[in-house]
Amino acid sequence: MNYLIRSDIGSQGSERAIRPFCRSDYLTKILVDRMQLRPAMITLLAMVVLNLPIVVLVIIYGLWESTPDRIGLLHHNTWWIYRLTAIPATIFYFFWLPNGIMRVITGLKANGVFSVPNQPSQEDALRQYVLEFDQSYSRKLWAALSLITSIGLVTLSQIPELLSTKTWQTSHPIVFWYTVFLWGLVFFLGTMNVIRILLSITWFNRLFSRFKVDVKVLHPDKAGGLSPLGEFSVKIGYGIAIYGLAAVVGILSESYLKTTQFTGPELSLRFLPLLVAYLILAPIVFFLPIGAARSTMKRAKNEFVVQIAEQFEIDTIEIQSLLASGADELKRKLDKIEQLTKLYDIAIKFPVWPFNTENLVKFLSAISSPFVVALISVLITVLKR
Repeated sequence: MNYLIRSDIGSQGSERAIRPFCRSDYLTKILVDRMQLRPAMITLLAMVVLNLPIVVLVIIYGLWESTPDRIGLLHHNTWWIYRLTAIPATIFYFFWLPNGIMRVITGLKANGVFSVPNQPSQEDALRQYVLEFDQSYSRKLWAALSLITSIGLVTLSQIPELLSTKTWQTSHPIVFWYTVFLWGLVFFLGTMNVIRILLSITWFNRLFSRFKVDVKVLHPDKAGGLSPLGEFSVKIGYGIAIYGLAAVVGILSESYLKTTQFTGPELSLRFLPLLVAYLILAPIVFFLPIGAARSTMKRAKNEFVVQIAEQFEIDTIEIQSLLASGADELKRKLDKIEQLTKLYDIAIKFPVWPFNTENLVKFLSAISSPFVVALISVLITVLKR
């Protein structure tokens, strides 16, 4: 299922069909829809294009090596950390989300979990859902809000941060303002990612109010056929983990640059609040997209368990009246009760989360990585004393 959205009017006056969630901005429309580049390739190209001017400027102005009054690019570890982790992740997820969203919808459809009551065609109902989702996802309002947010973050946060330490970034106006532009672009893409992920969470939850979802108890994905939602959450969790890791390592690096040790004001004032926020937000971001699926799966399980229990009660009452009857009829009822008991044990084990153990382990491993790095830094500090 790869529904196309009719939106663009070509030069000959004919409409051009594009893939859902690819018309939200020109970059996605050109790179993902028309050129069909993979997010990893787009990220690599973007990093080359955006960082090439920095390399040229650093060479021109001799900013590669450090001097007594400033930190050179070669020794600016914090810059390298963000350039190799959080910034590529921001670009990657910006271009990955359209295909990631469609994989959830097509995956759920392929697993046969959708049924559409009182609708002539499941395909038409899903197509209408995708169209409405795409229209919400592609509103220009989100770009305007992201632009305003990025300008505010750059003005109130990043510019003062850049000016607080003498580095190669503040050694020349052209270098400084290009660096500011890059951070503004990253904040813009990051804000767009946040908005789009929140929209995805909202619309994925609407799936379970608009469609009847039949949980496939014995589906091989061990998640009732709803594993595409769990996989989406895990991949978002990877991104959260990358940001957490970048924040921890970046703050530790900044602390070391200023104090030559992994302790001090940078660590105490910024490190712990970030870790606390990360510890709270990471699980929320993981579980929000699967909240409605969890409710649906739990309701399906409870309804089945109750149905078995009610039948068990009925047969138990009937068997009392058969105690004086023939052995054959009594044996038949006892066999039924025995089968109901086995069926009850099976129903109790039904999955109630749209992810399997493998996905949960992947998520927990990812989000724990920043804490591992933090503990290593604490251990190093303790050993030095």
